[in-house]
Amino acid sequence: MDLAALDTAVAESACKALVLVNPHNPTGRVHTRAELAEIAAIARRHDLLVISDEIHAELTYDSHRHIPFASLSPDAARRTVTLTSATKAFNLAAIRCALTHWPGSTHGRWASPNHPWRGC
Repeated sequence: MDLAALDTAVAESACKALVLVNPHNPTGRVHTRAELAEIAAIARRHDLLVISDEIHAELTYDSHRHIPFASLSPDAARRTVTLTSATKAFNLAAIRCALTHWPGSTHGRWASPNHPWRGC
């Protein structure tokens, strides 16, 4: 993963959010703690909301371990919306249910009437 290119792309754009898929679907790639920490640093530098799709968290190969993005630091937790679901890992596709985890401070900040993401 070219994290320097990600940092440059975010800096050169009007990006306000980053969608992170970890573990990745369909490849199954699991980001390392070091990679996630650098993504968290990029998010902090550029004040990004991180939408962390962790729906495949239970589906990793034995030599890999999923690390929830929001668990990296208090700052990462404050700026992260985590998406989870039991449907993939536990073969419950007919349930059609997923969850979003919004820390209170994240929800309040990003849902404020003056924030550009309001109503998206």
